[in-house]
Amino acid sequence: MGRRRDLLGGAQEWRLHLKRDAGPQLAQFLASSQVRNAAEAVYNGVQKTQATAVGGNAQTRLVLDKTIGTGGWQVLTTDPTTGTEPAPNPAGPCLALAGAASINPVQIFCVKEGASDVTLKATPNDATQITFDGLGRMQCNADSTANLQWVKVTNSKNASARALRVCITNQQAPACGSAPIAASQIKLCDPNVASTEPQACPNSCKP
Repeated sequence: MGRRRDLLGGAQEWRLHLKRDAGPQLAQFLASSQVRNAAEAVYNGVQKTQATAVGGNAQTRLVLDKTIGTGGWQVLTTDPTTGTEPAPNPAGPCLALAGAASINPVQIFCVKEGASDVTLKATPNDATQITFDGLGRMQCNADSTANLQWVKVTNSKNASARALRVCITNQQAPACGSAPIAASQIKLCDPNVASTEPQACPNSCKP
């Protein structure tokens, strides 16, 4: 009986040690997974926006909502028959459909879908969108705001989680009325690996 108690006590102590030692590593892994989910979603959103613009030969934009817990993005396109952009329904990444459906959003991502703790930090800081024309080139936003150049993705609740970047371009779009330019740097990357690694970020996407 005494030996059984010793064995049970040893097993319980082992479980406590395992929980203590593995807990932080598990938390870091889960936090990094959220960062990966969000970064891949933003990267896919940029590609979807450009592909939609080319496929429909219509101005299309990605609109980023940086709100922690309820943000995400929407892909909004112009109706080629009217030359206008129908209002999105739902109106936000994590909102419900209200009334009749619209052609917008073409696609949507809500951070509640596996990335509720992430922080999306844009460069420039006040940028929330990027617009492509029917040839997949970057053009000015209709409201003349700065276009997204890259997005830093981190975890708001775990500073040890792996950080990632979504690079889009190393320059600002030309002024409205000027010729669009190519978006030359669309890439999902890791700013903390050696520059010789395939997943490394361009220098313009590291600050």
